[in-house]
This record gives sequence, structure tokens and C-alpha cells, in this order.
Amino acid sequence: MKYLLKTQLNIIKNPCIDIQLVDKLTSKRQDFEALIDTGFDGWISFDLALASILGLESLGLIKTINADGQEILNPVFVVDIQLPCLDLASTSYRIKCIAKAKQVDEVIIGSKFLDHFCNQNKLKLSFDYPNNEIYFEDL
Repeated sequence: MKYLLKTQLNIIKNPCIDIQLVDKLTSKRQDFEALIDTGFDGWISFDLALASILGLESLGLIKTINADGQEILNPVFVVDIQLPCLDLASTSYRIKCIAKAKQVDEVIIGSKFLDHFCNQNKLKLSFDYPNNEIYFEDL
């Protein structure tokens, strides 16, 4: 079975998925179009300004390495991530996310999240560029 995420890639043909970030304490929700970045080996990264919007409390700092090799300390937050666009049993996760100041894309989904999500739901992720489709498919 195919679980179509979007009938089109975003305007500049970057793969995106609709997600919700939820504050674990207040249950405040915010919907986002998250960029799928297979080159980011983490779970989720979001713009630091979103932490204030959601009322998140930092757990501390973690050292990360940007694509350009620069080491940076970034705050870590615990956030509930939901994928309401998918009709699957496991679409809600409580995970640690990093936040970056002035991140170009508000929310980025990394390969660790995709790997965990696909393994848990026994799915594979497909990017069909000629047809402008992104979908999860049963293994």
C-alpha cells in the first residue's frame, strides 16, 4: 500500500512532509511543512524562534557539525512530533530535537527520524521526481 505525502514537491522541488510539533507540557500544537533532508543525520532540527512560540524549555546544549564542517552548540528540546497526514498506527513520537538560530527551513527532518519511522512502521520512503510525488510504501 502507498501512503502519499504530497501530490507535489514544494515549489523548488524539495521533498517535504506535513508535521505537527507539540509541546509535551502544554499540548500547544503548530503545523509545519518540514523539509526532508537525508543529508542531515539527526532526528529533527527547527528554527530557534519556534521554541518560544511553542513555549519549550531547553534541556541544555549539544555540539553539532554543520554541512560546512563548522562546530556549533545548539539547544536541545523534547518535542512531540506527529504526522497527521498518514493513517498509520505509529505516527506520534516524543524525541529530542535541536534548534538553530536563523535556520532557513523552519523544520528539517533528518535520516535518524526517517530510519526510525520506516523501521517501526515497516515502510520504505520513495521520492518519485518525474511525477512530483513523495510516498511511504509497505515493505
